[in-house]
Amino acid sequence: MSDPHLEAARRASAAWGLDGAAVSELSRSENVVFRIDVEGDRPLVLRLHRPGRSEEHTSELQSPD
Repeated sequence: MSDPHLEAARRASAAWGLDGAAVSELSRSENVVFRIDVEGDRPLVLRLHRPGRSEEHTSELQSPD
């Protein structure tokens, strides 16, 4: 069974222009946080607000410093 949060993270990363990047979950609490690995670049962090906390998934992408 697929994880809806993981699927949402893959859709969000594609929306940010990172289609095909490796997506792995880092933590799950108020938000769900994923590591996005892009070949030839440093990893990124994608934070999704969980469904139920808002009407739809929203995302935020950051490069950890």
